[in-house]
Amino acid sequence: MSDFNDVMSEYWKVIAKKEQKKKTSAERGEKVYDVKGTKFKCEEIKEMFESGGVILDVRDPIDYAGGGVIHNSINVPAANVVKWVIGNSQITKNTPILLYCDTGTTSQSVKDELQMQTIGYKNVHNIGSHKWYPHCS
Repeated sequence: MSDFNDVMSEYWKVIAKKEQKKKTSAERGEKVYDVKGTKFKCEEIKEMFESGGVILDVRDPIDYAGGGVIHNSINVPAANVVKWVIGNSQITKNTPILLYCDTGTTSQSVKDELQMQTIGYKNVHNIGSHKWYPHCS
């Protein structure tokens, strides 16, 4: 009898996964993510990008080439971000800058650096890891 229960348990796990995938993009867009204490929704990130924001993948080029790239992102390694942002004439102090990496830790450091009083970018967001993002699309 335990074989039957094991089979049924696996069956219901598969069914549950399929049901989860059926959620509409609107439902996924409403999901709230907590990145380093900042809460946001997928739709908010989309709106920031569509309003002229830029998505920066701050991983090194080898990690970037390994996958997990968010659509429309630009790879600028963490060590080069400040110079790249300052040198980009299309980015103002109020342009939404959305940063991510593998875990959200490096992107948080870059966010802190860009928001330092001497640099002064005001609309910088750590969107954490590239690993959660597929749930938004």
